[in-house]
Amino acid sequence: MNLSTPKQKIFTRRQHVDNMYFEESKHPRDKKGRFSDKGESDYSSEINERIRWAKDSGIELPLNADGSLDDLRLQKLYAESKREMTPAEKIASVHIKAGENNVLPELNEKNLSEIGVHTNKPVLIKSQIYERNIMKHDDVDPKEIDYIIGHALYDENNRVVRGKNKSGNYYIFYTKTKFISKNGKSIYGTVAVDIAVNLNYFEVVHWHVVRQNSMKSIDPNFHK
Repeated sequence: MNLSTPKQKIFTRRQHVDNMYFEESKHPRDKKGRFSDKGESDYSSEINERIRWAKDSGIELPLNADGSLDDLRLQKLYAESKREMTPAEKIASVHIKAGENNVLPELNEKNLSEIGVHTNKPVLIKSQIYERNIMKHDDVDPKEIDYIIGHALYDENNRVVRGKNKSGNYYIFYTKTKFISKNGKSIYGTVAVDIAVNLNYFEVVHWHVVRQNSMKSIDPNFHK
């Protein structure tokens, strides 16, 4: 059997690879030695940004079997968070946890236009705001808080009006709830939000429920 031909083919291919020129400086690596389109400092800053986002959002960091950060999975989670959510997805994502700062999705674009704000931001409910609201508005069943806040902020048919507090940029978001008063009237869920341009978040100030016959006090142009 003549093996000279296959050997010659293997040698020729290897010789072609060996003669290729690879410029290492144009292909920087990250800390794990992987090739990256960007330098180490850029890669590290992007990782830190994703870690901060996960921490602020209350998301547990994905880990590899050896306990190291699984950045590929974290990148997917981060990218998914940047995708524009539908109003229904935003409502479904609202799960308020007591004793924690809760970060909710950005406001609907239609509400931004109504307010006259151009830059959207996530919505923050600070832990102390949650505790204070529980004490002041015991008419709201804690089990219904997710529903009331989610629909008031993100329902496609919600409404927003300027709050009466002149010392801040407060806006009231409200929508009709599934609840009915004893006299058969609708009940509305309302959420007051501080739309401050100098903060990293739009911050919830308080929330409560309002009977239909009291809505004129919140929105002079209210109609059922």
